[in-house]
Amino acid sequence: MDVETQKLLMTAQGLRQEASGLATKITELEAEANEHQLVIDTLKDIDPERKCYRLIGDALVEQTVKDVLPSVASNKEQIRGVIGRFSEELKKKEDEADKIFKDVEKSQ
Repeated sequence: MDVETQKLLMTAQGLRQEASGLATKITELEAEANEHQLVIDTLKDIDPERKCYRLIGDALVEQTVKDVLPSVASNKEQIRGVIGRFSEELKKKEDEADKIFKDVEKSQ
């Protein structure tokens, strides 16, 4: 195997590792979005004036349901957006790695 082929294989393996990292992050973000949905489902039927507590950074802040619900929903949508962008990036990296592996295989 020549040096150029080895470089291509290392690049493809690097892309696969990056893709694996993205897949892990996507899984974590999906779990976080699901947690947000659980909170939304719990709060949507509660009196909007009822007090609730929200963890912001390291501080537990007292707010009302009507104040918390829109921000939790907005955060969930932002997380979904990040998941979408990461999924596109994942697909690109996987496709690029597959192309390199196929090109190397054809040249053998």
